[in-house]
Amino acid sequence: MVELTLQRRKLLAILIMISVALMVSSMDIFLPALPLMRDYFGTTEFFMQLALMITPLTCAIVGLPFGRLSDIHGRNPLLFTSFGFFLIGGLGCCFADSIEIFTFSRLIQAIGSGGLSVLGVVVIADMFHGVQYARYMAIYGSLFPIVFAISPIIGAQMTEHFGWRSCFVLNFAAMLAIAVILRILLPETLKKGEQANQGGFAELLAKGKMLLTDREYLLMCLGHALPISLTGLFIANASFIFIDGFAFSPTQYSFSQAIPIALNFIGAMIYRRYVGFLGLKGALKVGLFGFSGFIIAALGAVSHQLPNTPTIILSILCISNFALPFVVATCATRAIEIFPDDRGMSVSIMATLRNLFLAVIISTSGLFFNGTIFPVYIGMIIICVGVLAILLFAMQRPLVFAGE
Repeated sequence: MVELTLQRRKLLAILIMISVALMVSSMDIFLPALPLMRDYFGTTEFFMQLALMITPLTCAIVGLPFGRLSDIHGRNPLLFTSFGFFLIGGLGCCFADSIEIFTFSRLIQAIGSGGLSVLGVVVIADMFHGVQYARYMAIYGSLFPIVFAISPIIGAQMTEHFGWRSCFVLNFAAMLAIAVILRILLPETLKKGEQANQGGFAELLAKGKMLLTDREYLLMCLGHALPISLTGLFIANASFIFIDGFAFSPTQYSFSQAIPIALNFIGAMIYRRYVGFLGLKGALKVGLFGFSGFIIAALGAVSHQLPNTPTIILSILCISNFALPFVVATCATRAIEIFPDDRGMSVSIMATLRNLFLAVIISTSGLFFNGTIFPVYIGMIIICVGVLAILLFAMQRPLVFAGE
């Protein structure tokens, strides 16, 4: 591993974060174009929704081997293989002329997304540790809700002015540029002597069992995954609530989501500034109070003590969004620190759990959704209760960041 200056590491971390943002945007930038794409391909809503679900489901499956292989062979070979899959799949989406080719291209792209979602975090973990790493994980955790909200706005404008294919062209071109820059600037970050044993499938299972049977590691993984799925549950149903229920235009809906996203960003910036002062347990306490406040407010809305208006809905969501970075970033940082010699495997299991929760919760939310916010509130309250249980149990343990 080449010794990197602090400024070089910061630049590389920013570039990696941009690649993760582009990976996330590939999931939903084309949402406003779905009706046009359905008509172009001559297919049904079901198959277009299937194209949406391919990414989180595939990411959950392929993340494990990417992470493990990076511990054995180094980060760069697997990272740029991931870029290759993503770009080949993205190019296929740009020129697809049938739903079969489009779906297959989405699958190839999703394999690359699975690698990027794991290896970006691992590379940053190689370069930063403890509180410094937690600050970057705050940004990483915020990327999901922020990009999920902003991408459809960009996609709507691209579709309106240049057609639906332009969404995929923009995503492909931006990712290609980042991949080329990283290929030039990014050295191998796995130090010599830190490579894991070659092993095989049995070794993969043994490592996975070791991690998943460690109570602290599993708690931290769940503390990272559940809050992100909370945001996914709301986003999956928000357009129907605001557009169908409150007669918002697509533009009004898109910009209304900027309110809770802004609180998420503010929370992440405050976390970055004060996490060194708060420490691990202090950060979790802020998250504990935030999610408790959300539960109280959501229960007030479900029991009709609060009016069912867009302003109230967005205000309630702001509470959980502000608390999100304090839990997501802290738990992810601690989880990765528990097994420093197996960072790739640690991150891949954490990412697999996160993507599985996202896929399952988003897929099943439609079974209970009735066009209003109330079943969404109930689902979010249940998730938040699980988060509180994890935090209360975790805070009984002697948890600290590396170096504290």
